[in-house]
Amino acid sequence: MQVRLFFEAFHAKSRQVKMEYGQKNHQEAKELLLSSLKEHPNSAELLKAQGLICYLESNFKEALASFDSAYQAKPQDKEAFYCVAAILNDLGFYQKASALLFTEPEVTEDEAYIQVCLDQASALRDLRKDTEALQVLTFLSLEYPFHLAIGLSYCAILIDLGRLDEALVVAETLQERHSESHENYILMGFIYHQKGQKTRAYTLWAKAYALCPGDSKSRILAALASRYS
Repeated sequence: MQVRLFFEAFHAKSRQVKMEYGQKNHQEAKELLLSSLKEHPNSAELLKAQGLICYLESNFKEALASFDSAYQAKPQDKEAFYCVAAILNDLGFYQKASALLFTEPEVTEDEAYIQVCLDQASALRDLRKDTEALQVLTFLSLEYPFHLAIGLSYCAILIDLGRLDEALVVAETLQERHSESHENYILMGFIYHQKGQKTRAYTLWAKAYALCPGDSKSRILAALASRYS
């Protein structure tokens, strides 16, 4: 869970910087950053900012070097460490990312391995390679049969492939072990909705909202359920 949160935070921050960076003069921003780095060459924050800009400009080698320098400058700041792993993972170097995460004492080998595999499956889905993604998750689920994140990803792919009966078996198994997962109720709602059992779907989405009213997807689906039920 910790690795997943850091990866999500990295990409969220990248989107934020990209938006802010796009509203400013690129060259002026870079010159200001370089000037500041000359005065404070060991500033972890400035090095991380440089890393993000390089990442957004697809200069991945320079981005990795900047984040690595930031981590060396301030080892207790784990953000730079996870940024390196996130970039390696984004570039498809899953084994390198996994090996790097294994060196972090706060991350268990299982946690790092699972997250890297989940990201690999997600990348395959983005490329519309659902069958290959499902294969990755199949092997992963054999090692960790009741892991919530694995089960949710597995179930979502089965739904996309139209294998609704199989998806329902996975979702019901997850419900037995993770009865408070609003995400699982959302997926079960989609399964029943596609099966034509809309009343059942609306009930499940309302349950998801009750479990996690702050989740935007739950809120939207609950509103839909309220409107049509």
